Amino acid sequence: MGGHKHLVLPRDVQFDAVNDRPIHADFLRVTDKTIIRVGVPVRVINHKDCPGLTKGGVLNLVRHEIEVYCGATHIPEEFVVDLAGLDVGSSIHIDAVKLPSGVKPAIQGNFTVVTLVAPSAMKSEVEEAAAAAAAATTAAAEAAAAPAVATGAPGATPGAPAPAKGAAPAAAPAKGAAAPAKDAGKGKK
Repeated sequence: MGGHKHLVLPRDVQFDAVNDRPIHADFLRVTDKTIIRVGVPVRVINHKDCPGLTKGGVLNLVRHEIEVYCGATHIPEEFVVDLAGLDVGSSIHIDAVKLPSGVKPAIQGNFTVVTLVAPSAMKSEVEEAAAAAAAATTAAAEAAAAPAVATGAPGATPGAPAPAKGAAPAAAPAKGAAAPAKDAGKGKK
């Protein structure tokens, strides 16, 4: 600009809606001491050396980019995450990612970058087995807690409670007579 060279970073580009040619670009003027916030892509390596993936696990890249503060002239091209030895249920956090000197994450804390989880089919099999075990335990507990069914008088409804001790026996219906209906004695109002 004006015959002088300036150290700049591209910030934004506007494209034509019809032919996708750039029509405007914005640049940020920086020096070698300027600290900027920038997103750096994450790349994973050693897929073949990952036992979790060979068992059928699913790689979940939680952060495709990591926002960092760094010098304008020392922007990392990428962060490399090594999957060697990672098993299902494992995760890699930012403290396990090798950051160059002078580069600090913009997000505070030890956030997750990559996880290796069980596939949905494997999860549903585990959940079904756990549900079946819980149902069996519940059924066994209910059976143990339920009182034993006493047998009633001869000719009584199966499972009906036995008459109280010392009570007079119930009269049996006359020979050839119809048994009383269950709703007998309940009148309509």
